Amino acid sequence: MNKTEIIIPWTKKYIPKSLEEMVLPREVRNNLETWIGYKSLPDLILLGAPGTGKTTLCQVLINELKVEHLFINALEEAQEEFLIEKLKTFMLKGNGQNLRIVFISHANYLDAHTQEILNDVIEVYPSNTRFVLTGNYDWFIPPVKDRCMVLNLDDLDRNDLYEFACRILHGEGVSYNDGDIFKIIKNFAPSVRSILKVLQYCVVFESERKLLKLGQLGSRKHDIEPIFESFKKFGAKEARRTIRMLGFNDWETGYRYFIENAKDDIERLIAFDYLFKNYVVVDKELNFFIMMLALENRILPANYFPEAFLAKGVTKKPQPLGIGIKRKDGEMDELDIHKVLSKLKNL
Repeated sequence: MNKTEIIIPWTKKYIPKSLEEMVLPREVRNNLETWIGYKSLPDLILLGAPGTGKTTLCQVLINELKVEHLFINALEEAQEEFLIEKLKTFMLKGNGQNLRIVFISHANYLDAHTQEILNDVIEVYPSNTRFVLTGNYDWFIPPVKDRCMVLNLDDLDRNDLYEFACRILHGEGVSYNDGDIFKIIKNFAPSVRSILKVLQYCVVFESERKLLKLGQLGSRKHDIEPIFESFKKFGAKEARRTIRMLGFNDWETGYRYFIENAKDDIERLIAFDYLFKNYVVVDKELNFFIMMLALENRILPANYFPEAFLAKGVTKKPQPLGIGIKRKDGEMDELDIHKVLSKLKNL
């Protein structure tokens, strides 16, 4: 047994270096092949769930087109002044007519005002510069979407994913049956990254042979389902116990599931708000728990109260609260959370 093969994560070992190695929707692939053939590119928005290859595709475009580029992570540099300063610096140092690309990952988390400024910047940038924006969700303002071509990476063909998985397993010398591969694809698609992680996790050694055995395989969806059911039947506290019992920590999948299964717009809005907070809070498990408490009590995000919701079961408008929700060490206390909820309910 070569222990190095187990130590190296397949998600790193099999990072695509070219467009040919990527699993992509066929229409997306055809468009990209055409643009690369012409050594050109329109302004793009790449949409897709985590693990579908948005950031990898950006790197592949750099490799294929061999262009000067700027990479910005909007989660780390979301402040308007830093973003614009980086763009101005990149614009000023450019020369000639060669294609240049600005990649902005997680651009959908930029607020509407910053997106408006970004839209203006794209308009005045030199004609040889292209922008490629990525996002897990379509939270782009209409002017930005109108300026860019939107490519959705979620719509992956299951047969393409099957061929990809078989190619990896053949290369690793792993024996398998087709049913197990399709089960993994069903549970984890469209995330290619998750499929790779589970394939490697399920490889076992028997009599010096490598076999793919699913065992007690749990999918992200199947992990969140009992949590969601526990929440619906017994409430947030019991759901939190279920989270800890299962060792669940795939928070983004959890928020997605709650959003997809929300019973109305109020629940969707609450879950979306806490999904956004998930990217900036330290205690992600506590943030998820507070979301469930907010859903349980139908508490809308502060300062967000469209009049349209008045007829949908919410009768009180949340107001800024003058009460603390943190201890001296900076951590949030459950008792304080309940005080917040109690005060909100009595507004």
